[in-house]
Amino acid sequence: MNLNDGIRWLINLALWLLGWLLEAVFWLQIILFFPAQRWLALRLGVSIEHPVRGFGPDVVASIQECFDRLCRSGRAPVWAETSGSTDLPKRMVYTQARIRQSRFLFFASFARLLSRMRVWRRSFFVFAAIRQDHSLTSLLIEDRNLPSRLVCVQAPFHVLTHPEVREAARRYGDTALRLWLLAISNPGMLYATNPSSLVSFFDLILADPMGSTRLCREWLGGRANIPAILRSVYKRVQSRGATARLQLAVEWAASDDAAAGGLDKLLDAINPGLEVVTCWDGGYVRPFLERLLEMLRATGARFVPMYSMSTETIETLPVFSGDSLSFVPVVPDTLVEFTHIGGKGTVLKPDALEVGREYSLVVSNPYGLIRYQTGDIFECAGRIFGVPDLRFKRRDGLSYSFTGEKLTGDQVGLAVERIRNKLGPGAPSFALFPKALPSPHYELIQIGGGALGPEPQRELMAQFERELSSINSEYGAKRASGRLAALEYRQVSLQLFAQTLTAHKASETWESQFKFLPLYLREFDGTV
Repeated sequence: MNLNDGIRWLINLALWLLGWLLEAVFWLQIILFFPAQRWLALRLGVSIEHPVRGFGPDVVASIQECFDRLCRSGRAPVWAETSGSTDLPKRMVYTQARIRQSRFLFFASFARLLSRMRVWRRSFFVFAAIRQDHSLTSLLIEDRNLPSRLVCVQAPFHVLTHPEVREAARRYGDTALRLWLLAISNPGMLYATNPSSLVSFFDLILADPMGSTRLCREWLGGRANIPAILRSVYKRVQSRGATARLQLAVEWAASDDAAAGGLDKLLDAINPGLEVVTCWDGGYVRPFLERLLEMLRATGARFVPMYSMSTETIETLPVFSGDSLSFVPVVPDTLVEFTHIGGKGTVLKPDALEVGREYSLVVSNPYGLIRYQTGDIFECAGRIFGVPDLRFKRRDGLSYSFTGEKLTGDQVGLAVERIRNKLGPGAPSFALFPKALPSPHYELIQIGGGALGPEPQRELMAQFERELSSINSEYGAKRASGRLAALEYRQVSLQLFAQTLTAHKASETWESQFKFLPLYLREFDGTV
């Protein structure tokens, strides 16, 4: 056992004990949820007179006022931006205290998970953008100094925030650097906000096995030309068997398995200690999640859904009970209320929700959001000490209409699901975009997957037209009358699709900015 493995063993023990302590504290917070919510409503001054508001000028002004007030008080707030589904990025206020709180909630959730689910290798690797962007993810992991050995051993991904490591990523490529880091650290858990981040990583390896293992080969061939920062990283991160795993990765890249597009042997080679994979499973990420689970099936790793969060606020946190997993809105500094879907009727308190029904989440916090309609739809799946168990279902308010067809995200999502079921296992995902010229119509974007020939394209378009027309009769009527032109088809890579739709079109940082939706309310301006 080397020094790092000894430190890792001590960290495992400490996290096991800490996880159970944090679990007890969290259950106490659940029990005290309703008194805490009443106190927070008084603190924020939220009353029945306050209207429920979606993102718009009033909310933007409230957020800016909060930012200015914090600046005057010397608390040095920063902006965190989210791409969402709006034309311009939403900006939310984060103080250093709020960033630390968000980090702690992330850490506490995973410490509790690792203890309750009996994960023995309690180190984890987060897939986030290597380059700095304006997202909340970057704020949470940013550290311009090389982390301590304790941090590197338990969370090796933190080294990717160091400027010299980022420069090495430009030299070798992000994929090659991540693969090398995974191989030498052998973490027990992989985490990504979106499953598409992991799918993209694996796809890039399969697309270029030799390029993806370049750093592994150079390391094994002699370290004289390796940047000094990577030699320092190796000392702080590596675990027993690191050299053997690098060798296996290099051998895989030259094997028939790599040429045939097989990942099984590579994943066993570079990350045999993998026990858990966790990422977002709500909304419209199902196609990417299915591909990810298929890629990981041979490893035996368990999949655990992550809790619900957005840049505006963390919405739920996980509750572990035996083998079951629930999610409750027990989040510090966040007042949670609900409306019926569409925002109709009175505002509902958490204890008024009916099990089995769906509701739209409304939040208030000290950072400029008062009765903010998040647009996130949750189903109340049950109760824990009276606190609703919330399961994210979809986004609300996605609809578009050229000529009165009022096409909604739910309708498009249903059509996409039907098409994917007909295409069978491994089918790509699709998204629909409005397109005004040369005449009003919609464009169907195929995300990833193999390119279709002219005849399969026509068949796919005809099937999709039939599905949309059967789901939305107005769409069918407008197509029959010619007021809407026929669908267009385009196939683009996952990376291009995501990069086109992120707030700043930041080609190197899309992983932490992007959300998948079935329907977008603006044209797709990416080019193949």
